[in-house]
Amino acid sequence: MKRGALDGFNGTVSSMVGEYAKQNLDGNLNYRTDNFNVFTNANYRTGNRIGDGKRVFDYIYPSYSDKVYTNTYRKRTPNDFGLRFGGDFYPSKVSTIGYTFDISQHNETTFQEFNYLENTLNPNMVGILKTTESDDGLHMDHVFSYENKYDSEAELLKAYISYSYEVDDVNEIGTMDSEYGANFSGNSTKALEDNNNFTASIDYENKFGDKLDYEIGAKATIRDFKKDLTYLQNIYENDYEEDIYAAYMVAQYELTDRFGFKFGARAEQVETYANLKGPELTENDSVNVLTYLFKKGIEEGPYDPDYFKIYPSGFLLFKLTDRKTIQFGYSKKVNRPGRRTISPFPDNTYDITRLRNGNPYLKPEYSDVMELTYSSNSRKMNVSVSTSYKNTKDVIMWWDRDYITFDSTTYEIMSAGNADNSISQNFSGNIMYRPMPLASVMMWGWGWNSFQEGTSVDGDGKSRGFGFGGRLTLNIPTIARIELSGNGRGKMK
Repeated sequence: MKRGALDGFNGTVSSMVGEYAKQNLDGNLNYRTDNFNVFTNANYRTGNRIGDGKRVFDYIYPSYSDKVYTNTYRKRTPNDFGLRFGGDFYPSKVSTIGYTFDISQHNETTFQEFNYLENTLNPNMVGILKTTESDDGLHMDHVFSYENKYDSEAELLKAYISYSYEVDDVNEIGTMDSEYGANFSGNSTKALEDNNNFTASIDYENKFGDKLDYEIGAKATIRDFKKDLTYLQNIYENDYEEDIYAAYMVAQYELTDRFGFKFGARAEQVETYANLKGPELTENDSVNVLTYLFKKGIEEGPYDPDYFKIYPSGFLLFKLTDRKTIQFGYSKKVNRPGRRTISPFPDNTYDITRLRNGNPYLKPEYSDVMELTYSSNSRKMNVSVSTSYKNTKDVIMWWDRDYITFDSTTYEIMSAGNADNSISQNFSGNIMYRPMPLASVMMWGWGWNSFQEGTSVDGDGKSRGFGFGGRLTLNIPTIARIELSGNGRGKMK
């Protein structure tokens, strides 16, 4: 969509209007010659997104159980504008130098209402919470790229440098009518996020002879997340920095026409820093459970671990026929906590019946994964089935429960934590069937079963579930395409 493939001048304009004041307008222009290509795109989007529902939270504890019933309503109105422009220069027929600049601005208003109807153990924990949130943000992204194919089908050099900057200004005001010690009217919270991301990457591919393919590369990612929260006229600062310096190598060798193997390794040096700052508050200065939580977060920082890790991988490739293959492999993977998971600030500062906040001191989780995949492709049917076994250390879970007593009231705090180990079996599959040239049927399914070893966080760590879906597509030449699709999920535990 961003780069035209046709020589000369090209452009499109499209628009849409719909229910709930939906409006979209999009246009792009492109001019291409033998030596260069320039392009631009602009888009605008607005409209109301409205939804309501019913929620039941069922808490099962060792000695008792509890239920919370809630009716919900939400109306979200975005006003988003985006602009992209850039160009490519072709020094030769096999090389390209490119630059792209993206800028987008959003202004979004969200109104939410939570009606707490009943609590089986605490009848006072009922009431209506109303919040209105405005979110103004700006995002900019620069990307410089280079590609050279060296007049060869096997040799390829790619490199890019990108820098992105994002700022978000969020204001929220709310009222609560409850007997649970949370009555307030017109309280406001302001959050300002300032995020920077720099990435540089270089990648080289080539062959040794007819049977050995190899690829080497390096990548540096430097990220800085900052969030300032103004709550009850006090400013709390959250600073999280993460620098990742990586290098990797991958090689694939064909022993025969039917059998081959692929192996590789990735080495990473990671440097992180997390710190929460705020006013000098003593325990007696805390006016509610939230300021008490902020004070605890300030006392725990800063956190600045550095670590070096190597992630190996290896795969065996079997070609049963020209259209059927089996792949078996092992790989070591890492999953680092995301921005929402590491933010020490609660999800909201109004609903103290469900306190939930992130953990800036989370460790990444490491997984050993074994996978078995079968695929078959023909003119009428494509089939892909895979199953995997994953052993994860320091698994990140949201079920770290603590109890905080403030002002003679006990609150339950849900946070993210690192469990000891988790074992998970996963499966997935999809089938694409084309009974005739103008019709196709696709079906898919997936599921998992996992359990936790150790008791570093609360809960037994057992989890299982499955999902499924399908789509029927009919093509009427020059007139229309008709699709009928559906998907579902089984009960999750």
